[in-house]
This record gives sequence, structure tokens and C-alpha cells, in this order.
Amino acid sequence: EMREYGIIRHVGVSTHSIEVLERIVEGDDFDTVMVEYSAFYPQTADLITRAHARDIGVIVMRPLGGSGRTSEMRGRIASGYRGVLTPRNLLRYALAHPGVSTVIPGARHPSRVIENVETASDMAPLSEDERSALEAESALLY
Repeated sequence: EMREYGIIRHVGVSTHSIEVLERIVEGDDFDTVMVEYSAFYPQTADLITRAHARDIGVIVMRPLGGSGRTSEMRGRIASGYRGVLTPRNLLRYALAHPGVSTVIPGARHPSRVIENVETASDMAPLSEDERSALEAESALLY
């Protein structure tokens, strides 16, 4: 109703529930959806593809992890755990999905904000080998 009166232009929703995401993607009520998606949590990849196909903007939260065991591993990830799980590679992973409209990584330090902007600005697509390595290493931690 507020959209009809010109008070707002877009309506979005944020959820961690796959079931809710399914309903959102099938419906016409929302213009954007904010979902968790990362090498640690790739389960939403298909829903992101479907949302994009229906012209629903996708905002990715927690592209570097951030819940469960990934919180415990934050220091190791920041230092490039096993050479693969770097913040830069994890951000590239989320940005590489063609259905993703934008990514909102958290940043505790200004240097991380700069690194995130540089990663997005110089975005190099992940090779299939890089993608597979990230998913395999992430699965070991999660």
C-alpha cells in the first residue's frame, strides 16, 4: 500500500530461513532479499539464481562467514588460513555468483574496508579450481 502512495519504492526482506526464501522467490511481494551466502554456506546458491531470474535483487550478508564455527576461525581466515580461505577469496566467491546484486561484508577495521573495496573494484572471477578449493576448505571448518 505504501508503494502505491509513492511513500516507498522498494520492499525488501532479510531471512536465514530457506523455507521463507522459497516463498519470497515464488511471490511478488518483495523487490530485494538479503540472504546468507558464502563458501561456508552455499545452500542458497539456487535460490539466488531463481530470485535473480524473477528480478528480485539479492543482497548477500556474511560473505566471509560470521556464524557458528567461522566466528571461531575469524583470526585464521584473516591471516589466510591454509592459503585459500582469505577474506579476499571469500568475497570473490560471493561476488562471482551472477545472481548477486551486492555484498555487505562486515569490517571491524578501516584497512578491511579498503581491502573489500579493492577486491570488488579489481574483481577477478574465480576459476572452477579456486571455487572448489574454497568450498572444500570451508567444509573442513564448518
